[in-house]
Amino acid sequence: MKKLWTGSMFLILVLSLYGQSLNFEELTSKEIRELAKANVTVIVPIAQIENHGLYLPVATDLYLTREICRKAAEKNGKSIVAPAIQLGNCSDYTAWPGYIVVRNQTFLDIVEDYLSSLKQQGFQNVVFCLMHGGHNFNSIDIAVSERNRELGMKVQIVSMNVLMSPIWKEISELLLKGKIDPELTMMMALKPNLIKDEKSAGKMAQPQLPSFMGLGRYYDPEYTLDKIAPDGMVAYSEKATAAIGEKLMDMLSSGLAERVLKRLTD
Repeated sequence: MKKLWTGSMFLILVLSLYGQSLNFEELTSKEIRELAKANVTVIVPIAQIENHGLYLPVATDLYLTREICRKAAEKNGKSIVAPAIQLGNCSDYTAWPGYIVVRNQTFLDIVEDYLSSLKQQGFQNVVFCLMHGGHNFNSIDIAVSERNRELGMKVQIVSMNVLMSPIWKEISELLLKGKIDPELTMMMALKPNLIKDEKSAGKMAQPQLPSFMGLGRYYDPEYTLDKIAPDGMVAYSEKATAAIGEKLMDMLSSGLAERVLKRLTD
């Protein structure tokens, strides 16, 4: 086993030194075969295309999840990032244009086929990493529990919310106790050219969320998301900065590398 880890780390080091990406789709077939033999962990970003208010693109979750996974793979040194799954169920956000929704069964099939494909190529360790929880997290859990009985792989499902839990106090202080939109700060650091007008966002009234929304799932036509937050966002601030975003991505990628990937790769 020690020899295999040395081989995987050497190959990743060589790829990094020659400026080649650790993204699955940018590697050659030969490189992928060698990485599978070396038993590296495959990180699969999962992000829904959906509304992100007046100033962020609908692919915000995709950009951020891929970047956090990439940073985590670099820190771990024994992982690669696979092509992202960009489809799922975002029914809460269908009040606004900019979404692609697939049925839960379709999403289940995609996840199961994804796992089967990785297994066929020799990969054993997989981490599904989501920006949020919700419907997609539940569907992945069902798909993995059913399919993996046959495949026998090591699979971890994690969301950014889960990664935030142990360091929530520090993150809360960084985001001024919910007054700063974390996704805005990270996009300011990662893709500032795609932000439409973050200054106007800071002047908008912050929606008041009903207290019961923090007490588990609740379904009521009187309390749909578009009625609570007409533009689809629940936190705004002129105090958002790229520096905060860089810090937040570093904290989340470190959590993914140290608390999830390390356990699978050691």
